[in-house]
Amino acid sequence: QFAQAQADLDEALRLHPALDEALALRASLRMSRGERDGALADLKTLDAALPPSSHLRAGMADVYASLELAPEALRQWELWMPSHRSDMGMARVLNNRCWLRVRLAQDLKLALDDCKESVSLDGGAVNARDSLGWAYLRLDDAARALKSFDAAVAIRPLPFALYGRALAQRRLGNEEAAKRDFEAARKQRRRIDEEVRKKGLPVAEDAPTATNS
Repeated sequence: QFAQAQADLDEALRLHPALDEALALRASLRMSRGERDGALADLKTLDAALPPSSHLRAGMADVYASLELAPEALRQWELWMPSHRSDMGMARVLNNRCWLRVRLAQDLKLALDDCKESVSLDGGAVNARDSLGWAYLRLDDAARALKSFDAAVAIRPLPFALYGRALAQRRLGNEEAAKRDFEAARKQRRRIDEEVRKKGLPVAEDAPTATNS
């Protein structure tokens, strides 16, 4: 019920324009509804009003990342991190920053450092190990990518990890293992090839072409 939720947030902000939590929530809601300009306006207002160490900046970075605005997302994370080194959310933030850089193929060695630290802080996190595998793939280190994807799949065989592992297996010449993982990933997520492509990540050479159906 997005419309009702936004109406409540609009009213809350009319009554109390400096309600930063409501503004941050509305920015995220607007982003999810495709209201890019509105989300950016809320984020700009927040950025000017919040202290550098505000806990809300981590969420702001996620919204910027979803809007494909990497410099703005990275800036918010840089402001948030110094005063939140012991925060329980640090592993998630490091993983998110790694994942953004991996998707955009930017500063891949920095991405790798973030993913490694995220895994060390939250060793049981599937997403961090998955992101680490994709970082190694981007760096053409299929052997280390395979180990990372193996660790992710052992925790939970999610489609992106299976797909990444398939790519690593193929690069290492393990075609039968690659086919099994591609099949498993596509069984879970029928359009996984298209989703991987939309993320800007490498896809299988024989991936189905995108469809409108």
